[in-house]
Amino acid sequence: MIDELGIGDQSILVTSRFEEKRTLENCEKLGVSLIPKSMAAFVPISVNLTPVSGPTVDADAELIFRPVSTGENSVRSTDNRVRYDLCLVDDDTFLIHPVWEFEAKARGLSIRMFSSPQEFLSAAFTIDQQTPIYIDVSLGPNISGIDFSHKVFELGFAQINLATGYEPESIKAPHFIRRITGKDFPR
Repeated sequence: MIDELGIGDQSILVTSRFEEKRTLENCEKLGVSLIPKSMAAFVPISVNLTPVSGPTVDADAELIFRPVSTGENSVRSTDNRVRYDLCLVDDDTFLIHPVWEFEAKARGLSIRMFSSPQEFLSAAFTIDQQTPIYIDVSLGPNISGIDFSHKVFELGFAQINLATGYEPESIKAPHFIRRITGKDFPR
């Protein structure tokens, strides 16, 4: 549609496929800016509204999208970062994510969930570093949650937890891991 309308220089594509070669090539060819879908909620948007007919009216409306809290006053901002009650990085979006979301809502807690390390890294600069982060030990084929947790630690996050379906004592936790938990929602 952007190509057909010739509006590449006026367009921003918001997509979860921001890393795919074809998407990147098409955006570059058309001069389209690109935003990962996971970041869209953090982009301030200004809209200038002018009536199509009648007198000209300057009606500026600024829409700022913020993360949604499932509990009252449980999301806190510090230095333009949002402090959640917890974040989850787990590739199991069909089973684990809905359970954790339900539990967080039932307890009035704010939660932010990510389905991949890349998705988390795209949003990491928006998250308060004191937010407890829960990382699955196995984030997909050949992606170690332990290795990824080290990257999260290097970004300055202080409360890193590993979530696993394995016996916790079977995992040797590095010094920067606060604790090893099961896949159940933290108590």
